[in-house]
Amino acid sequence: MLARIPGKTDRLIVLASHFDTKSGIAKNFQGANDSGSSSGILLELARVLKHRAPSETEFMIAFLDGEECRTEYGPHDGLHGSRHLAQQIYEAGGATKVEAVIVLDMIGDKDLNISLPQNCSRKLVKEIFYAAHELGVRPQFSIGPGSILDDHVPFQIAGMPVIDVIDFNYGSAPGLNDYWHTTNDTIDKLSVKSLQTVGDVVLKMVENLQ
Repeated sequence: MLARIPGKTDRLIVLASHFDTKSGIAKNFQGANDSGSSSGILLELARVLKHRAPSETEFMIAFLDGEECRTEYGPHDGLHGSRHLAQQIYEAGGATKVEAVIVLDMIGDKDLNISLPQNCSRKLVKEIFYAAHELGVRPQFSIGPGSILDDHVPFQIAGMPVIDVIDFNYGSAPGLNDYWHTTNDTIDKLSVKSLQTVGDVVLKMVENLQ
């Protein structure tokens, strides 16, 4: 599901989140953080950016489906929405017009610690760190220990600058991830402050990219 906010030029910034949750866990599985948090913040970012329009760049708001794999990630399992959209942009000749693809995933944790994967655009990592610094929240943003497979990868393969804004440390204690893909992924684990922090940083980042 896509929405567009026109800009003054044909340059494009893509803001994306997957809205599907992991299947086969339990009937009462909520998926509040993965992926309710990023889907919710994307709706609010779209509202704010629409009221600020027109900016220099066009914005594409992308709600992606099929990020979660059914069995095991591979060419035909997982990342379906991002693969499809990246291919569409590339085949339409739009990849060179993309200033940034900003993927949001698992960003609502009360103990917010955004850990950017190493397979992100260095330029965009620098931009988000600078935006976080400007807003006084730089300690909550860091570079993770390695690369991960997430919705940013198909855009990266297609040659677009991309960043995956994710807090992949979501659990009952530091260093644990025991709420992820379990029935413990509930709304009481989330924080309005965390959502506000990520939203403010992303808005400052895209403002700086104009």
